[in-house]
Amino acid sequence: MNPNEIKKLKKLSVLPVLLILILFCLPSFYILPEQEACESAVNDMEASIKDARKAIEQTSLIVADEKKFNDLQSVIMKTEALFPSKDKLPDLIDELHLIAAESSISLDNVHYRFSDTYENIDIPSYQFDMRVAGDYSSVRNFITGVEKISNPTFITEILLAEGTGYTVKMRAPIK
Repeated sequence: MNPNEIKKLKKLSVLPVLLILILFCLPSFYILPEQEACESAVNDMEASIKDARKAIEQTSLIVADEKKFNDLQSVIMKTEALFPSKDKLPDLIDELHLIAAESSISLDNVHYRFSDTYENIDIPSYQFDMRVAGDYSSVRNFITGVEKISNPTFITEILLAEGTGYTVKMRAPIK
């Protein structure tokens, strides 16, 4: 090659290099904002997927809790069905006196009072306070008989005082 051609080529060689640089950098100016937008969209999508997974987990927990709640409601309804109504109180008192007679003990000073709550729970019930006179085995038979009553009754306190006999406190929930 002659030197003139080389000089011409050197002058013209700047143009292809410049074009190559422009073609190389131009897409990066266009691609970089698009790439950042895509990365932002991917991050938003991942956050949405994470939120959706949490919502699905919470939904399954809600379904499980709802089943437990319904089971508890069923137990409460079955339990409340066992409770006698208020008008059955005389029958319960008669049953207590019958058990006392069968156990060979006497019930003195039987007092009862109505309460809307029991230990801060809204369960209406009657509190019975009674003095029981009899020997130890007779009192045990009485307590066993009370525990076998078809209506739920809870003996809350048994007190033995010297010379005065036994004091029994019990609670009978009602509807």
